[in-house]
Amino acid sequence: MTAMGIYWHRRYAVAGRSEEHRVTQESTNARNPNTLLTPRTMAMGLSVFVVLIAGAWLVAGWNYLLFHMLVELTAVLAASAIALVAWSTRKTAPNGFLAVLGAGMAPLAFVLLLHAVAYKGMNVLVPPLMPGDANPTTQLWVVGRYILAAVLVTAPFFTGRRANVMVGFLITCVPVGLLVMSIIVWRIFPTCYIDGSGLTAFKIWSEYAIVAVLAFAAVMLWQRRERIGRRMADLTLLAIGFFIAASLLFTLYVDTTGLLNVLGHLAQLSGFVLVMAGIFVSAVSRPIETVYAELVANDARLTRANRALSMLNECRRVITDVDTTEHLFEAVCRVAVERGDYALVLIGKACSDAAQTVTVVGASGKALGYADNLDIVWSDTERGRGPAGTAIRTGKPVVCRDTMNDPRFRPWASSATEFGLMSLAALPVFAGGQCFGIIHLYSDEVNRFDDEEVTLVAQLAVSIGNAIDAIRLRSDRDELLSETERQRADLEHEVAARTAELTQVIADLEEASQVKDQFMRTMSHELRTPLNSIIGFSDLMLSGLTGPLNDEQTKQLSMVQSSGRHLLSLVSQILDLARIEAQAIEVQLSEFDVRDLVNTVVGSSRVLAEERGLTLTAELPHDAVIITSDAAKLHQILLNLVGNAVKFTDEGSVEIRVGADDLSVVTLAVTDTGSGISSGEILRIMDQFYQAPRPDGDRPDGVGLGLAIASRLAELLGGRIDVSSQPGVGSTFTVVVMRGLA
Repeated sequence: MTAMGIYWHRRYAVAGRSEEHRVTQESTNARNPNTLLTPRTMAMGLSVFVVLIAGAWLVAGWNYLLFHMLVELTAVLAASAIALVAWSTRKTAPNGFLAVLGAGMAPLAFVLLLHAVAYKGMNVLVPPLMPGDANPTTQLWVVGRYILAAVLVTAPFFTGRRANVMVGFLITCVPVGLLVMSIIVWRIFPTCYIDGSGLTAFKIWSEYAIVAVLAFAAVMLWQRRERIGRRMADLTLLAIGFFIAASLLFTLYVDTTGLLNVLGHLAQLSGFVLVMAGIFVSAVSRPIETVYAELVANDARLTRANRALSMLNECRRVITDVDTTEHLFEAVCRVAVERGDYALVLIGKACSDAAQTVTVVGASGKALGYADNLDIVWSDTERGRGPAGTAIRTGKPVVCRDTMNDPRFRPWASSATEFGLMSLAALPVFAGGQCFGIIHLYSDEVNRFDDEEVTLVAQLAVSIGNAIDAIRLRSDRDELLSETERQRADLEHEVAARTAELTQVIADLEEASQVKDQFMRTMSHELRTPLNSIIGFSDLMLSGLTGPLNDEQTKQLSMVQSSGRHLLSLVSQILDLARIEAQAIEVQLSEFDVRDLVNTVVGSSRVLAEERGLTLTAELPHDAVIITSDAAKLHQILLNLVGNAVKFTDEGSVEIRVGADDLSVVTLAVTDTGSGISSGEILRIMDQFYQAPRPDGDRPDGVGLGLAIASRLAELLGGRIDVSSQPGVGSTFTVVVMRGLA
């Protein structure tokens, strides 16, 4: 069989099944005793209609006012019934045609009622509420015709969409209200009828314009009669014919109670009755057929959805067992064909080559020969604007419901028809945050893919993308574990080598520590002992116990004594620093008053300050400041700070301030009026053997260990020393210590 033969054979097979279903449904409706539009009921309806028109004609010959009132009230009731039916069926109506009709008929009923009671001779709306002539009721008639024409020309445009009855009613009420106000209140609406003269040109041309609008509405209705429903459309078209006849008749009369006026009202009455009959057919009879058709269609959709859901669940189960992308693609395509009843399923990868080709990486189905020679690209070219290329570029599903007649599929239509592929869905697959490619599902049926099935298959595309990411992550994880294992082995070897080195270093350090300890003991014995002897003999000689000394001898001996004491202080500082760094110094805790400690420091340092012409003071709290710490070490810290302040202050004062406001710490600030320290020097001021230069360029006394020792001792006591300074103004060294040191 040729490709074209296969195509038409499948199309006629599907069409035959649809026609068979339609005939079966119609025959079922014909046999159904609940079917409302039987020949008998139609004959009864026609009889009632004829009797109604004949009765109205007889009443018109007897009493025109009564005739007019009955006809208009019947039209009002018909319009109101249409509005009520539209409101009642707003949730079940198949389209928005009925909703728009109902939304417009409610305001129209109000205008027709005003027209009826305002009619000349009714004596209901009398002056000064309304003029006593026939013009207002004719104006209201024209407004009603405007509303009727607008509703009938608008409703066909909503046959394919939903419409909200309440929103339509509110929108219609605004212009209707303005038109009625222009007649009754403002009285600016153009004159339509003059007693004794007849109709005005405005009235006549308004009727002609209404006829034109109604004719256009009839054309729109005819084009959409299948979507609206033939019965309702035909009855509404017949009603529009009567409305057009009424408008033409109402352009000819002069007497408001004449024959032409009577015929016009009968034509309008016929139109409203026919519209109401059409609404009755659509809202009551047709829904029974529609519901049955929808049940059949829903059953078919449910079958397809269940099939797609079963396929999706099985694919997800299989996906969890695969370990490579090749196995993933093969398994997904196979299960999709078996469970989804597809003729062909293939997965294509979007390549980044110059031609932007799509490479088939997995396929399954009875039409595998089609996939073998498939040429797809995703570039913005003719072959790239097909379903697959479009899905990759846009990242959205693309459905081709008829491969022979879809222009996007033209390059592959002949080959697809040869293999019996009549429709397809192309869905993008995303992995790693970008489009990996597509999954193509082909069917041997036209119009196979509905929205529900596409939605479910789209979830399959998401699952495939997630599986690709998971496989890539597992592969990366395995590579990472392998690399980690290799690095672990290398690290173990390196750690073993470094451990041996560290063991040797530790042994060397222990030996060096022993040498250092021996050196310290030697320093303490070999230096302290002679120095103490020199200082002691110097004191003895200077005291005159060994005999009188002349001035030169006293001067030289004093220099020996001073140098000895300086050297002894230097040795003591070096030994103290060494013990601190070797953690060979112990903290002796005791409870004491910081004020007493400060007074002791001031007393022992005042002579040194006075020798340089400085004032040494202390600012202490009135209440006791009790802390638990090492008093001796805190005393040494303050002595070092005060000594440093005196050394770098040429004139002015040195002050010690105790701060006890904080419940957890106590601060002891030593402030001087010396030369100050630059910001760059502050960073190094606590380093060992570093001394900040004096402004005059002289080298300061000492070797730069006092502040280093004070800083280490403060840390040993769980505190710190903060420094703030301003060159030319002075410096402040603040010791922060804990109130209670555990």
